[in-house]
Amino acid sequence: MFVYGKQCLDLKSVDYDAIAMLNVSATQELAKKVDALEAENDRLRAQANKLAALESKMETLEKLMSVSHHKRSAASPTLALAH
Repeated sequence: MFVYGKQCLDLKSVDYDAIAMLNVSATQELAKKVDALEAENDRLRAQANKLAALESKMETLEKLMSVSHHKRSAASPTLALAH
């Protein structure tokens, strides 16, 4: 075979159909991974939101308990000494 006027005995060809099929296959695999990661991300976000809500409730309860404890301590000095 001649390439640009010179004889070339080791000319290789590229199978563009095979490359295109590999590209499609790789893209499909990446799409699956993206879908799985998006599902995991959604699950983790929901879990984080739930934990944030629980943390907020816990802080509110701690504040209420603290206020209640201070009110009882002020109303009954002997109870404060007993603790």
